[in-house]
Amino acid sequence: MARIERTIGDPKNITRREAVMGAGALIFSAFCATAIGGFAIGTYEKVMSYISKRIEVLYANDRNRAKRRSHENAECIELYHTYLSPGTMMPAKTELSHRLCHTTYGKNVKKQIEHLQSVSVEHAVEETEAQMKTLL
Repeated sequence: MARIERTIGDPKNITRREAVMGAGALIFSAFCATAIGGFAIGTYEKVMSYISKRIEVLYANDRNRAKRRSHENAECIELYHTYLSPGTMMPAKTELSHRLCHTTYGKNVKKQIEHLQSVSVEHAVEETEAQMKTLL
């Protein structure tokens, strides 16, 4: 006796077995996607929670410090007066203070590194002394 395959009313003649297998694959795929999506969302939430807690701690530490700003810090002021810009307080006006205390971010980092490697600290000291003679 010949087996009769019953098809669903579809022009592609999909059998019931193929439809059930396709539905099972679809359910399995949806389950996997949901599980992976849930994992990704959970991980993202944990990371963002960590970052926000870290920011809160850093700002709290900063708020609780007596000397929060370098231009109000007696040690920094003395450093500028005695070494970085002798006789005065001139942040970023001298090569030495710029070299030792100031940072570059973003696209200019490589250029800053090249500049720092090309100019010795001794040269920066000499340049700072010459610059201070002209400013004072």
